Amino acid sequence: MGADTADSWRLVTPAQLSLVSIVPDSMSNGQNVSFAAQVHDSGQANVKFVGDSTYLDFGAGQILSTQGGTILGNTTKTLN
Repeated sequence: MGADTADSWRLVTPAQLSLVSIVPDSMSNGQNVSFAAQVHDSGQANVKFVGDSTYLDFGAGQILSTQGGTILGNTTKTLN
């Protein structure tokens, strides 16, 4: 860009993620389970998840999401 270049930029609010729901809602110690978590992005910016490197951390442990993808701004997506 230079002084003679006219560009435009769109400013958006940052992504803000919240957990809507997760199933199963309980499990036993040592049990292997599949999960589905609904995550909502209430911001305008999109969030990209990279499969096999996206973790949901609940304090007591981490859950690996093997699904990649994008949550668009102001939408909800289910991660498996």
